[in-house]
Formats: sequence, C-alpha cells, structure tokens
Amino acid sequence: MNGLFSGLYKLSTFITRFAYTNLIWIFFNAPVVYLLLHLIVTDAKNMNHLLAITACLLPFVFFPATTALYGVVRRWIIKENDSGLLITFGVSIKKIIGKV
Repeated sequence: MNGLFSGLYKLSTFITRFAYTNLIWIFFNAPVVYLLLHLIVTDAKNMNHLLAITACLLPFVFFPATTALYGVVRRWIIKENDSGLLITFGVSIKKIIGKV
C-alpha cells in the first residue's frame, strides 16, 4: 500500500506544479492574452492596430515568460528544487530580461 500512496503523491505533486506554472505563465502573459482575446471581438478597422501592439509586446512579454517556464521545468527534470516555483520563475525572468 505504501507504493500506491507514494505514487499518488508524486502524481498529485506533478499535476499541482504543472497547473501552478501554467497559471504563473498566463499571469505574466496577461497583456498578450487580453489583446488576442480582444482581437476576436473587434471590428476589422482596429484589427491592424491590435496586431501591431501584440507583435511589439511578444519579445518583451511572451518570449521571456515562455523561456522562464522552460527553465522551471528544466529544474524539475534535473531535480534542482531548492526554492519555490514563483521564486524560480521570477529569477529566470530577471535573468532573461537582464540579457535584453
């Protein structure tokens, strides 16, 4: 029975971490998500402006957040879980933005 509970614990930990990192990623990408959702309901004359704003935001919002997400997952794979997910994500974001 001990093996069953340890397996369930590992599975629930993985699912929780996966959901939490995706929520952090969505939070950091909120401006891009908002603009893309706004594109769905907008008329054709404003579409070009929203696409231009979204294209300008991508290098500064979407790509660093995605790279930081990969960094957090990389730390899981090599089992370097010395700090929390939000701290690891924030440190990764700071490193990436500092390079830009």
